[in-house]
Amino acid sequence: MSLNQKEQVEVFRDLESSLQISDLRVFDFNYWPVIRFAINYHRKWGRPYIDKPLPEPKQPEAFYQRLCMNALRRSDRSVGKKLVYYADSLSKRFAALPPFSSGDREELVQISQQLPALPRTDIVMWRRRQSVKGKKAKMNAEAFLTSLYKLAGPQFDMRFVGRGSPELSVTLIDVMLPDLNIASRRRLLEPDTVSDLISRQRIRSTVQLVNNQLSKLGTGIILSDFDILLRIGIVRSEIMVAKAWLAAMQPKVILMSSYGGSYYLCAAARQLGITTVDIQHGGMHRHHAMAANWFNVPKGGYELLPDYFWCWTEQSASYVQFEKEQHHKAIIGGNPVLSSLIDNLSEAHKSYLGELVQDDRCVVVVALQYGKDELVPQHILEAWASTKDRYLWVFRLHPTAHHRVAELSDLIGVSEDVLLAAAEVSLPYLLSITNALLTKSSTIVHESIAFDCAPAVWSDKGRAIFDDLVENGDVIEVLDSEAVVRFLRGVASEKKTSMNPKSSAITKSELCIDALRAVLQLPPRSQSAN
Repeated sequence: MSLNQKEQVEVFRDLESSLQISDLRVFDFNYWPVIRFAINYHRKWGRPYIDKPLPEPKQPEAFYQRLCMNALRRSDRSVGKKLVYYADSLSKRFAALPPFSSGDREELVQISQQLPALPRTDIVMWRRRQSVKGKKAKMNAEAFLTSLYKLAGPQFDMRFVGRGSPELSVTLIDVMLPDLNIASRRRLLEPDTVSDLISRQRIRSTVQLVNNQLSKLGTGIILSDFDILLRIGIVRSEIMVAKAWLAAMQPKVILMSSYGGSYYLCAAARQLGITTVDIQHGGMHRHHAMAANWFNVPKGGYELLPDYFWCWTEQSASYVQFEKEQHHKAIIGGNPVLSSLIDNLSEAHKSYLGELVQDDRCVVVVALQYGKDELVPQHILEAWASTKDRYLWVFRLHPTAHHRVAELSDLIGVSEDVLLAAAEVSLPYLLSITNALLTKSSTIVHESIAFDCAPAVWSDKGRAIFDDLVENGDVIEVLDSEAVVRFLRGVASEKKTSMNPKSSAITKSELCIDALRAVLQLPPRSQSAN
């Protein structure tokens, strides 16, 4: 069974109603988000991120069991009050050490000594680990940080911080942190203390419970012990590293885009009283698994999740839900990328848009996506072929799929130069003159709605993701060529000639500034001016 996003949310609902989520703690953080992210990875790619045989502990389990029992027998009443007892597969009763021992403090000091001198700043703009692999996708997400810096940089003390080798950096970096070899990231895979062994066994027990439930639900997903233990060990070691450099830089706020690759940063920041904000880098929907649909949330929320989810619109913000917990909140800040594109149009793009406006036909944008699926489905091509004399069709490649421009050119007989212009032209300008938008399941439908451009989806996946919008009539489902033609007849009858990229609140830079001031706990602009 291959889960779609809607079905995955129901799986999470079932799991979180049957598990004692608040008890899933290790190293002073709740590790349930790690398991959720691993399930999501398996759903998308059909396998765990990594699956290897689990190494045996350095000592037989019976050796640690004797240590635990001896520790219990030696404990007096005052010490015993500090011990936590667990029912575990190793024994009926164990003693667990505090999450941060003196050894952890020593490691933190060692990490701090390996860091360069770091400047202080109010706002850290976090760049995910720099690498060649996946560079295009990361640049796409991080464009929101770069755009926000262009809009707000002069008004705030902001610095870009990243990890990795400087020669791999493809974006602006003010502080490049070195990669540190933290041996303790494998401490749950190869435990050499009683505490780590107990933690390992408890996590494995949780994974077994989750796998049993996933099997009963027929998901086809099997989590790997190795993968989960490695993920949690890495999170713990990265928290230690992040605490060291954050303590040196002393920011008030950390801004990131797509927190899923850096959720350890949220935990480190929370321990130091630093606010974390994740900026929406793609459209939100009712079945979003990162910023919504968390059930049975522990009191105080999750350490591995950001304090705020920066949303483009009120519609996006309405999806951010954490059952019975208000710690993770939505804040409306607009779309920094679209805001930065206003009044920033090249002459070539002005010429391209001018040609679209001068054409008498209504504009229909086909927003393509990345992946291994066919570039354009057959029924969309049929509708295009039968109506291209009536409508001006614009095929727009996804930012990470420009390498398929030759394929698209051969498919529809349009020059690569024109296709690249359509892919690169400022979206606010393009949508402001577009009557209809067609896509498989891209969340560009939200930007389309914001610009009063009628959207439609051509797949069951799109219908499932935007089911609430389809039910309300805000998004139309077009599964065959006849449905596409009917849709266009209904929405593309009057040519749009007024190119007004500021017609939507999503592009207002004032929203970005207000959101920044709010997370910094500064008064609104109107009050600060008085």
